[in-house]
Parts: sequence; structure tokens; C-alpha cells
Amino acid sequence: MQEKALPETAGKKLPPDRITILAQGPWADAAGVSDTGLVRRNNEDAIFVHHSASLLLLADGMGGHQHGAQASHTALDVISDRLNPETLPQRLGEATVVLGLPVAVAGLCSLVQRAVAAANNEVYKNNLSQGLLRYSGTTVVGLVLLENGYLLFFHVGDSRLYRFRKGRLKALTTDHSMHAEWLAAGRPGLEPGKQAITRAIGPHEFVEPEVGWDKWRKNDIYLLCSDGLTDMVPEEGIKKGLASREPLEKMALHLVEKACESGGKDNISAIVCRMEQSG
Repeated sequence: MQEKALPETAGKKLPPDRITILAQGPWADAAGVSDTGLVRRNNEDAIFVHHSASLLLLADGMGGHQHGAQASHTALDVISDRLNPETLPQRLGEATVVLGLPVAVAGLCSLVQRAVAAANNEVYKNNLSQGLLRYSGTTVVGLVLLENGYLLFFHVGDSRLYRFRKGRLKALTTDHSMHAEWLAAGRPGLEPGKQAITRAIGPHEFVEPEVGWDKWRKNDIYLLCSDGLTDMVPEEGIKKGLASREPLEKMALHLVEKACESGGKDNISAIVCRMEQSG
């Protein structure tokens, strides 16, 4: 799953339950960290960072122990294969153009939908074949960089994507959860729990990703993260971490450690990506 796993970071040996990945590409650098946290026995999160830093994926599995981990890793294996930057140009030439989108983004939009559908089909089939009483599933959030300065992002569930630009933090995704729907509706009735998500890969036969696009600028930082980070660290703390000007691996590591310091109640994963060129 990982393009490059490092045994050490900042001169300290990593715990065996932590994964760190680094990548340097023509337009951006990236670093990802995934940690079990302080309460869970197993890490059901998964991260993928292509060596070119042009494809970043993060998934948060659910279903308990190996089933959640299997779902998250299966989803990222399928999606990373379908959106592999080394074969993507050829597949873009075969994709369906979507009206109203930049040409560079339009074809990729349909490829993302197909990739998520394929991942959902694989996890769903695994659920059926194993006869699980409680189907496993996973969230996913992804970022794809294109050479003309555009990027496309997509998500299913409550794993998030943020953009940090000129001191301002902006969430580019909206959680697919009952709590997010409750907030959007003006907080009617009782507040639902934050863990009840309304969309995931695997539990049902069909799922639709939410897709968006952006035009990056030099020094923009994008953060992909699981709710193990956002439930433990408020957005002001995330903003402070992204403004630190530290090397990316330290930035990602410090965000994860901040979540652990606040309780580390869930698996924690973060991928940070800094644009080194203007779009």
C-alpha cells in the first residue's frame, strides 16, 4: 500500500504501530502518517501516497479489527490502481467528458466515479462472501494533481480534505454523517452522534462519491485526515499545525501526536501535501 515507508522520523525510532510515508514530485511534496492511537488495538485506517505526490488517498475502515482494515486497504488498492498517475493519461483519453467542468477535470471526474464504484463492488463482494452479520466498510478521501494546475478531490464518509492558503484554513469536503446533516438543517431536535455516517464504501451495493476540483497555488497546503484527528484536534489546532513551516513529515507527525495528547481515542491518519509550484 505504501510507496515509501520510513523506519525513523526526526531521529526517533517509530512505534511499530505507526506508518510514515514521504514523496517528492514535480509539483508537490507530501508526507503521510497513520497511527493506531491510544485506545484501539488495531489500525483500521489506510493511507496511500504515490511517489510523485500526485495521488493521495486515505481511508478509515469500520467493521471491527481485521474486517475494517481489510475494507480500507482493499478500497485503496482498487482506487490507486484505477487512478495510477503512470497510466492515468491513457485512461483520461477514454473517459467521458462532463459538461460545465474544465476539460482537464471533466474526464477525471468519471474515472474517479468508476474507481470508487469498483472499490465498493470489491468490498461489498467480500462482505457477501464472508457472511458477516455486520458488514464492513470504509470512508475514503482522495486528491489527484493534474499537470496544468488543477486538482480533483473526492470523498465518501467523514474523512476530510482541508486547504491551508495564506493563513486561512478551509474545509473542502462536508462529512457524510447524520451530525453534519443535523447541523445543515439548523440543529433540529436531539443532536445525533458524530460516528453515524450516511455514506461509505462497502455496506451497500452502490455508493456515489462527492467530487470537487480546485486550482492550486504555490505554497498551498492540503490536508487529508481521518476523524481520529478531527475529533481530537479542533480546526484552530489544525490551522496552527499547518502554519508551523516545519518539514512536512514533522508537520504530519505533530498533528497525529496532538490527537494522541488529546486522548487518541481512535486511529489517526493525516497526509499533508505542499504545492511547490504555481498551477
